[in-house]
Amino acid sequence: MKNTMKKSSILAICISLAIVLFAVLLVVGIPSISSSDSGFDINTLSSTTEANSPDTNLLSDNYNFDKDAYIMESEFAACTLAALIFKNKGNVYTVSEMEPGSCSHIFADNLRQSYYNNLLKAKYGIEANGTCSLIAMIIASDALGINDKIDLSWANCKTEEDRNVAMLKELYDIAIKYGGNDYNVNSPRGTYPDTFSTIISEFYSNHGYNINVNDKTLKNDLRKNVEASRHEPNLLFIYNIYSQVYGDMDGGHTVVLLGSYKIRLKYKNSVLLPSHWGTFNAFIICDGWNNSSDGEIGENYQILIFNTNVKESVYLFDLLR
Repeated sequence: MKNTMKKSSILAICISLAIVLFAVLLVVGIPSISSSDSGFDINTLSSTTEANSPDTNLLSDNYNFDKDAYIMESEFAACTLAALIFKNKGNVYTVSEMEPGSCSHIFADNLRQSYYNNLLKAKYGIEANGTCSLIAMIIASDALGINDKIDLSWANCKTEEDRNVAMLKELYDIAIKYGGNDYNVNSPRGTYPDTFSTIISEFYSNHGYNINVNDKTLKNDLRKNVEASRHEPNLLFIYNIYSQVYGDMDGGHTVVLLGSYKIRLKYKNSVLLPSHWGTFNAFIICDGWNNSSDGEIGENYQILIFNTNVKESVYLFDLLR
C-alpha cells in the first residue's frame, strides 16, 4: 500500500510539473508579432522614425508577403517589415526584437520621373512615360560625380534642372534606337534591360567618358547575393514590387542602388533554443519618384527589402569608371 501511495504521489507531482511547464511555454514561448504585443525593443528606434505611420495592412501578421521587393520610406516600417519577412522563414520560430542597423551609402539627388517627363515635353516637345531607367542613369552618374562635367552647351543650361532634362533628352534619343524601347505615354514598354549597357556606354562615350558596365542576373537569396555583388552606384531593375507610398507596382522598375542598410533582428529557431542576433541585409536606393536632396531616408533615399523567396530575377548593373 505504501509503495502504491508513493507511486501515486510521484505521478501527481510529474503531472503538475508538466502542466506548469506547458503554461509557462504558452505565456512566454509564443510571443505575438503585432505592434502592441510584439516584444520588439521599440526604444531602439528614434522617436522620429517611430512617429511615421507604416501601412498597417502590410505590417500585419496575416499579410500575404508575395512581392519580390518592398520599397519603404520609413526606417520603422522597414525594420518591422524585415522582422515579419524573416519570421516567415521556415526555420525561424519567432523574432522578438529589431534594431535599425548600420547605414552606409554614397550620395545622390533623387529625381522625380513624372516631373522630368513634363519638362521634357515643355522644353523639347517630347512626350514620354516609362522613363524610370533613364532617370536612374542620371541619378547614378550624379553619384559618380560627373553630371556637372558633361558638356551640354548645346542646351544653354542655366540651372541644374536644365542640365538634368538635357541629359534625359540625350538618353531618350539614344534609347529609342535600340531593342524596341518605347516610351509612348499611353502604353509605354520602357527600357529593356538588355539595352542598358549600350545606352550608358554610348551616352558617356559621346561626352568623352569611358564607363564600363558589368551586368549580372540574380535570383536566389537576393539579400545575400545583391549585397555581395553591389559596387555602388548600381542600377537595379526589379519586377514584382510593393511601394509603401504607391502600393503594388505593375511591370518592372529601375532604382539606383547606393549602399546598404543592415537591420539587426533577435530571433529563435525553436521555442526551446536560445535567442540569436542576426543581420538582415537591406539596401539604400533612390527610387526616382521624388525630387529631393535633403540627405534623409524618406524622399531622398528609400530602403529596399527583398523577400526570402522571389519569383523574378533582378538585373544588377555596375557603373565603373
